[in-house]
Amino acid sequence: MNPEPDRATADWSIRPSNAPGLTHELTDQGGVLVAVASGANLLDDAFDAKQASGVGPADLPLVVRTGWLGERHGIGSGEHVWTAHPAQWLSGAREQFDVAVDALLEALGERPLWLWPHARHVLSDGPSTRRWLEARAEVRPAARGLGVLLEPTALLTEAMIAEREEHLDRVVQTAEVSPPVREAIRGVVARGVRAFEGEEAGLIELGACAQSDGLVEPERVNATARRIADLAGVPLVRPLQ
Repeated sequence: MNPEPDRATADWSIRPSNAPGLTHELTDQGGVLVAVASGANLLDDAFDAKQASGVGPADLPLVVRTGWLGERHGIGSGEHVWTAHPAQWLSGAREQFDVAVDALLEALGERPLWLWPHARHVLSDGPSTRRWLEARAEVRPAARGLGVLLEPTALLTEAMIAEREEHLDRVVQTAEVSPPVREAIRGVVARGVRAFEGEEAGLIELGACAQSDGLVEPERVNATARRIADLAGVPLVRPLQ
């Protein structure tokens, strides 16, 4: 079995990746790779679990977004924004997501899988992530290596910014009250988030950015991420400077 990185408090870093099939790389304080993130879409009808399982070093955890039906747009530096699509929160998309996760876990074997929730994806916020993890724990045996890379600011939408404190508090509360959530978290990403205007008039989506350029105060970004990381006993993941 390929062991997962120790659940330790030393900070990690996240950076864009130019490797085939990857979007990001996570490194420890010594610059050693500890996980890689894939660009695979679990809700793509053409999703191939075997192919998706083969990207990046086979001895590192594979991080995957939780599936989207909306459009994906590049915003530079390896980052993207996604448009909303209401159908992805219906039962059909959730069932497709479940099937894809199971298929990917089987294809990965003992290689760990970490899910990375986002406001425009199937696991879109703290409550939806909690419900999915708790329901899965009830109906399926604990999956070896299944974890979550949590990024609190990625769970915000433009409409939430005015009440960002309340929404970020809810993410913290999710980790506080749910043992399955705390046990699943493998790292907590502390990045800023800002608005990007789309081609359609009035279309605004949030994307990752440097904390200093974001709509959420850096102190709040770090405090929220640190609180969750401490609760779960996992690293805080910062953008590589």
